[in-house]
Amino acid sequence: MVLVGGGVAEVFAEQGVEWFGKPKRYQGTKPGAPSHDDLVRRDFTATAPNVVWVADLTEHWTDEGKLYCCAIKDLFSNRIVGY
Repeated sequence: MVLVGGGVAEVFAEQGVEWFGKPKRYQGTKPGAPSHDDLVRRDFTATAPNVVWVADLTEHWTDEGKLYCCAIKDLFSNRIVGY
């Protein structure tokens, strides 16, 4: 059996075999226009402390639910200034 342009689920459906694989997960939306203004104009250099900060927010699934982690970094000192 050669699978060209199809997958296991399609072959099983053709053969009348029930498929119990994992359902496809939602992949999110397509990227669109930014929802905010680019205040640093993609220039990630700083001439003094506390002039330009960047932040990152991530979501992690745990046994107890979602966990959100955030870090704020000062680009001049290259240190994490908040979390």
